Amino acid sequence: MLKLNFKFFLVALALGSCTSMFTFGVAADDGDRGTFTPRKKPAKLDYTAWKGDERFYVVTALNNNSQVLDFASGTSAEGNSRGFQLGLGYSFNENFAVELSLNEHGEITERSDDGASKVDFATDSIDMAMVGKMPVMPNWVVYGKVGLSSWRSQLDLAGIPTTSRNFIRSSDSGVDLFVGAGMNYGLTRYVDIFTEVDLRTFEPVFDNATYDAHVATWMMGFKFYFGKAKSDQYRGHIR
Repeated sequence: MLKLNFKFFLVALALGSCTSMFTFGVAADDGDRGTFTPRKKPAKLDYTAWKGDERFYVVTALNNNSQVLDFASGTSAEGNSRGFQLGLGYSFNENFAVELSLNEHGEITERSDDGASKVDFATDSIDMAMVGKMPVMPNWVVYGKVGLSSWRSQLDLAGIPTTSRNFIRSSDSGVDLFVGAGMNYGLTRYVDIFTEVDLRTFEPVFDNATYDAHVATWMMGFKFYFGKAKSDQYRGHIR
């Protein structure tokens, strides 16, 4: 009987030890990993405020231009051209910035149906603009701009029957208003990708004749920000 009771004691002791180890293991597991609660996705970083905190940025973009040149006779030359933009901006806060940019709008060429005459029209400009910005969601900013465009255009006319000369080359320059609108998306703390549309109209004078020129520009490119946060409210905004 003593041997039997001793065997029961050993079995009970073993079962009790296993139960304790299992309970301790579950408790430790719950302590390490918590209960079965799904892990939350980290909040998306918003770089908008940091970039709006008094800092410079560089603009680089490729553009596509729709150019139209209206002649006094009622005819017109029109076409699409490709170019680029290089610029420098300064952001005062999340809602206001200024920009200075060089814009190459390219050249359009149009020929008559019989190929006897040809028109080449090219434009470039240096623009200064005020930019009004509005953050709409994390890392998304829409903006509008208005400014002055210092433009320079050149016109080449070849084989025009209404003139006594077979070839005319003339250029003109001036300053006119332009407007634009666009959208930025923050890729990183230092880089935005953006798209923008600009519209400008001016009246160049070529060979003593006044023309109406219209240039609509669509561009896509990047803005590169640099500098350290100056306002205490943005320090630590992005880790």
